[in-house]
Amino acid sequence: MKYILNNLTLIKGTFPVEMLANQSVLIEDGLIKRIDSSIACEDCKTIDCTGLFACPGLINLHVHTPANGRLKKKQTNSSGLARFVKTNPIGRAIGLSIVKSNMKKELYSGTTTIRAVGGVGDLDSSVRNQINEGKAMGPRMYVANEAICTEGGHMQGTVASPVANIKEAEEAVIERHKQGVDLIKIMITGGVLDCKELGHPGDLKMSGEIVKAICIKAHELGLSENQHRGIGKRVY
Repeated sequence: MKYILNNLTLIKGTFPVEMLANQSVLIEDGLIKRIDSSIACEDCKTIDCTGLFACPGLINLHVHTPANGRLKKKQTNSSGLARFVKTNPIGRAIGLSIVKSNMKKELYSGTTTIRAVGGVGDLDSSVRNQINEGKAMGPRMYVANEAICTEGGHMQGTVASPVANIKEAEEAVIERHKQGVDLIKIMITGGVLDCKELGHPGDLKMSGEIVKAICIKAHELGLSENQHRGIGKRVY
């Protein structure tokens, strides 16, 4: 299908920001083929976009897909909810529904690419696959699934699971590789949400030996050198 968006104001992805008024965009089979001040096409459907704006797709490099960014009136038991999603078929179905809904909102907000750096179980890779297969709506997703932390580490029990030694660290990387992740996320330091003392959210939690073991195993499995749709697979 071919159609033209007419009378559109384009926001260029430059700095300083520049806007181009009264532009036409030719779209064919879901791809932008041409942008100009005037485009003639006899067999195209024409859509008048007077008063509407378009901009290049936004990229969000740090996303936790179960969250939507809304303020909460009260604190929820996030670890309990994560456990329910990972251990109960009904919980998993609910979790998938939440992630798909959030990804659809991301797309509708103008975000066309995200990097998910810590999720619940394998929900992220599952939703990514559904989007790639045309079974769900959402941006391009590059996913790590659950992040890797240490005992008592940042986000343990929610979007990260702990390892106690090198063997467990390597096994964690292998498990995520089998899930089809695009990258490995490691929680090396503490964070604001689990800080017990003012001024210490960034304290080192993970030993250098475990960090090295994770990186080596990830590289062995191709999670560093391979290029995947323009973005390198890497430990992050």
